[in-house]
Amino acid sequence: MKWESSERLMFDTSFQRSRIYFQTLQILRIFTQMIERTRRDVECLNPHVNPGLPFTKSGYRPSEDATILANWDILWEFYTQKEEYLLKRISNKTEEVKSLRDGVSSCVEDEVKVDAETGITRP
Repeated sequence: MKWESSERLMFDTSFQRSRIYFQTLQILRIFTQMIERTRRDVECLNPHVNPGLPFTKSGYRPSEDATILANWDILWEFYTQKEEYLLKRISNKTEEVKSLRDGVSSCVEDEVKVDAETGITRP
């Protein structure tokens, strides 16, 4: 990130950016929860764990059952890779936003300390 843009994101006397950072962190938290819930939903469809599902053991030939199980394994591998990728991106973005939020808080606190020491009122 360029210095000019990071400086622009840090200094916020109106607290608008603080509000945006808070809202962004909430959205990222919700995304994480939704991904975790989706994992539980997808796990319920696992024919290895739940062999009584309608698409297994419902008149298929044994070779079709083997195909279903093999396809599940491929699907699960793909799903877990994408899930890990998304959760890592969300985690990295969360840390980035927290850093910006902490920078804003720190700058505002420093500004308040300076005002208290000098008695100068800032807009």
